[in-house]
Amino acid sequence: MQARQFEHFLKNHSRLRAWLQPFRGIASPYLGDYLGWRWALDGARVKSPEALLRAAIGIFHT
Repeated sequence: MQARQFEHFLKNHSRLRAWLQPFRGIASPYLGDYLGWRWALDGARVKSPEALLRAAIGIFHT
């Protein structure tokens, strides 16, 4: 692994740990759900309250 890739990995790992800290750990069966929400919110993929609600109830394409 190159130094730049490793730095990127450490940065993302640190951000993920900081984001999960308030949850005080999560159960393994729900890890995918937490990571999905992080992907949507952290990447600014959800741009409005309406889009957030649609994502929460599973409506992704309209």
